Amino acid sequence: MIWAPGVEPTAEQLRLLETIGSIFLQHHRWPIWDWVDEVLEREGLAADAVLMSMPRDPTFRYGFVSWGFARAPEPAHHVKLTIAGLRHLEAASVLVGDRCALISTLGAIRANVHLDPFDTGWPRTTMRQVSHRLYASRHMPPVDITKARMEFLSEEPSTQRCQLLEDPSEVWLVELSPQVRRFADLRDVDDYLERLGSMMAEARPPSEAPVLTSPFTLPAAFDYLDTVWQLKFGKPLIVPPGLERSARLVLDVATSEEADTALSALAEVLKNLRVPGVEGFGGGHPLQRLVQYLATQLPEEAMPTVSEAVSILDAARQVRASFQHVGVQPRAVKAFTDLGLTYPVAEWPSAWGQIQAVVAHACDRLRQELHSTLST
Repeated sequence: MIWAPGVEPTAEQLRLLETIGSIFLQHHRWPIWDWVDEVLEREGLAADAVLMSMPRDPTFRYGFVSWGFARAPEPAHHVKLTIAGLRHLEAASVLVGDRCALISTLGAIRANVHLDPFDTGWPRTTMRQVSHRLYASRHMPPVDITKARMEFLSEEPSTQRCQLLEDPSEVWLVELSPQVRRFADLRDVDDYLERLGSMMAEARPPSEAPVLTSPFTLPAAFDYLDTVWQLKFGKPLIVPPGLERSARLVLDVATSEEADTALSALAEVLKNLRVPGVEGFGGGHPLQRLVQYLATQLPEEAMPTVSEAVSILDAARQVRASFQHVGVQPRAVKAFTDLGLTYPVAEWPSAWGQIQAVVAHACDRLRQELHSTLST
């Protein structure tokens, strides 16, 4: 089932939400999946089955629960409730209201910011400005907003492309994506979820005819990643595949043959990544070198995100290999699972749309980790 505003959880799904949410409300930390799994098992529930039964948007992978890129969470993964999930917990009403107010404030700032007609960068605001605007609307004195209070932004499609940036003079800056404008001046959580549902429905690729999947196109995601890579390392990462090959990355597909062509274009981009070598580590595919290289360049806390993102890119590469080579089916099954797809694929139009979305998201996560270190 696709998540949409108004979809209600079943009794078993609600119990899973309560189990996860109660820990965060008590400890301000999200539990690991292994703990959730055992708690529900003691109650006679199969947590994996309950989780997989939950409605989820196929493009944004959004639903009641968030756990990253994998089709199912690993035991050590922290599982989190989105605003859509927290919405169903009475004890979380204050938290839900606060998160919606923060998103609304960011949207209002982005909607009214002066845009530079010659600057391709997104506008930024300081935590101080966010605090003053947020609390002015409540007729309250401003209170400092911590980084931890803002980290939920990456779990919501409305703010996924916003980024927290450390700044010595302002402590924290927020880079504001264009999408957050749609959430200015929210009335309440229901208003937020209605707007969110509309945004996600518009972004789903239609199945009737080949069209560009705007705004989350693969070439754009690769371009943004390459720009930040060059700012960080002074050299390009992406070898442009040419106009014809780039077009294949953004068009819908209708058949397995068209999917093979599109995946070939994607595999070509990944094969030609210009990743420097690492001493003591052999050659191999550029994606294999990418994790090793970034481990020498980024802080340790960035590497779980980097590894997850690269694993998604590699899964897309393995899907392409399944078209061409005999004997890779076991790896192909895992690759499809990692991308949130079933194997074999019954409908390529929706499957390719899913691959486009998750690969673009993986590129964005890599870009964010690189961007966060530009000032260091």
